[in-house]
Amino acid sequence: MVGAPRRRNTAVVIAFAATLLAAPSAADAHPLHTSFASIAHDKTTRTLVISLRVFMDDYSRASIQYRARPSSANASTQGQSPLISYALANFHVSDDAGRPLALVSCGGNRSGDLLLLCFKVAMSSPPKSLRVSNTILFEVFKDQINVVQATLGPRKSSALFSPGDGSKQLR
Repeated sequence: MVGAPRRRNTAVVIAFAATLLAAPSAADAHPLHTSFASIAHDKTTRTLVISLRVFMDDYSRASIQYRARPSSANASTQGQSPLISYALANFHVSDDAGRPLALVSCGGNRSGDLLLLCFKVAMSSPPKSLRVSNTILFEVFKDQINVVQATLGPRKSSALFSPGDGSKQLR
């Protein structure tokens, strides 16, 4: 009878160890540190629509840390979700003339490990070009890569951003 509890304890330890080995660690969950943004002009609604796709765990951690910084407090982000204010602080778009576009959140949702955020700005026709800056998660990961793809009328272009990059022209 002495061997029964020992066997049970051994089985519990083995099951626990198997669970730990099978569960991915935070570092292994998604070894690629990337974000993807698409920009497209919707001629029906006469808006420029930006969809941003990021990994939820990394992005939510970064947005909460951003919101805790005193420098992030300003009147335009009061009452906004940290997820939105972080995106607006790190993703910028300017029109052909170099004027910054005031992005407005059009919602978001979660799909598994991903967070999908939507932003829009009124624009009657597709721009000839845009200047974009995307520094999302650069302060978190040195190997972060952000891809932005734009569809401007019949033209498609894309840009790849890595830490240290400035804004880039999409035509």
